Amino acid sequence: MTRMHKGVLWIPALLLLSSCAGLPSGPHVVLPQQYRMAQAPLVTMFERHSGRIAILDDNGNLVIMDQTGGNVVKITSDGDANASQQSGSTSSLETAYQYPAWSPNAQQIAIVEMNSVRASTSRTIELGADAVTVQRGDQSVTIQQNSTGSTAQRDPGTMSVFQQPSRVIIENSTGGEVINSSIFLASSSGKTPLQELYNQKGGSVGYLDWSPDGTQLGFLAQGQQGETNLSVVPKDAGKRFRVLAGISAAWNWRPDGKAIIAKVDTSNTGNTADLDEWTVQSGKPAVTLQQNTDMPFTTPSYSPDGKAILLTVTTDGHTYLALADRQGNILRQLSPVKGYVSYVWSPTSAQVAYIDTVVSSSDNDLLQGPTGGTLHVLDVNTGVDRVLTPFPVTSFFWSPNGQRIAAFSPVKPGQMMTNFPGMDLTSSQPGSMYMLQTIDVSTRAARLLFYLEPTDAFSRMLDQFDRFSQAATIWSPDSDHLVLSIIDANQQSSIIETEASGSVEPRVLSQGTLAVWSPR
Repeated sequence: MTRMHKGVLWIPALLLLSSCAGLPSGPHVVLPQQYRMAQAPLVTMFERHSGRIAILDDNGNLVIMDQTGGNVVKITSDGDANASQQSGSTSSLETAYQYPAWSPNAQQIAIVEMNSVRASTSRTIELGADAVTVQRGDQSVTIQQNSTGSTAQRDPGTMSVFQQPSRVIIENSTGGEVINSSIFLASSSGKTPLQELYNQKGGSVGYLDWSPDGTQLGFLAQGQQGETNLSVVPKDAGKRFRVLAGISAAWNWRPDGKAIIAKVDTSNTGNTADLDEWTVQSGKPAVTLQQNTDMPFTTPSYSPDGKAILLTVTTDGHTYLALADRQGNILRQLSPVKGYVSYVWSPTSAQVAYIDTVVSSSDNDLLQGPTGGTLHVLDVNTGVDRVLTPFPVTSFFWSPNGQRIAAFSPVKPGQMMTNFPGMDLTSSQPGSMYMLQTIDVSTRAARLLFYLEPTDAFSRMLDQFDRFSQAATIWSPDSDHLVLSIIDANQQSSIIETEASGSVEPRVLSQGTLAVWSPR
């Protein structure tokens, strides 16, 4: 089985219950209105607000606002992620904030501060058909191609003139060395100073996830040796507890906040992993569920009541989703799966939405980018399995009330429907493009909203949606609105808010790279 990406995982099952994976009558697709109602400025004065939105702006600072773009609170001001790019300066210290995570009560927000030395930028200036002048930075490599072949050279900080080149390519390092990473806690009002919870030198911290009771933060930290650590730190800046270490890890908090289930990969090339329940503060596995087992899923998760776990099992050469108790005993064997599975529990019921993606090992297929898989909703009590949409889906997010799903389907430029009445919010040559639809889970009625090109930060969230769904959401608390981070037609990173019904024109809130809605 071809591995898609490292991540998190689920377990097996026992009784094979009936599943109807087919699409008997096909979903009822409702296209948006041909003429959407425009956003009227006066209406925003009377609009009912739902929660607040945390936004990372273009400089990597954190700001909070409401769904109309008003009531702005600036949480940080020292981010300068774009400073060197805008000035074309040489290497310098850069500060940026990442991975905003709202506390369960929405009174606080955790954020990762990254300080790094960023490589200098390089610029290519075309003077004419006969020559090109190139100013190289200290980390750039210049490759010249002409009739005699190709040559490559590294010559930091110099200017060169290339005579009669057919093409000149500049490779510029956009990475740099991480100096330190810190986790800070801020009040959503912005009226108290940021509180540092954890600091790591020479390594990066990524992906924050609050415990359900709002007292602790789980996070991943990568050390200088490449080892990934899963740790927990109390929100009162107490002692950090290192839970486990491995190649990579994905986890889920138990609803009582006293334990986590974690999948730790044991191989860089396959799907084999260990799956355990860990007591948080002891740093010891309380229950070993599976060891060095092929687990074709990404992020493990408890059921909403914390009494069961969804896993994969193999029986007679076939793989199935299965429901297990917290000791790993199979309660019931559920739907068969053919590929790699990514799943998320409904926030309000015993239903699980999952994508079954079959990946070809062909190099040509892999170069085409994500193709998506079939989106199902499975009732773990009855075993009834329904396909929600005929479109392949790569990622999705449940609405807080569990009634709708926002689903993203990959689209290539030549596949865009010319008669699609949605709003095209893509640039002229997008790197990756998706069609967004919202689906009523009970009726399968769908609203096709519009095409979009995600920002890099939002693309990362989409790629690991099953992990990020546990810590962040793009849905408003009232389940009526969505916030999206896109590249607009002017090649600007923009944050837009839209009704999930698609009946109102999307509203641009600000420039920014990532936005997440508060849970209340």
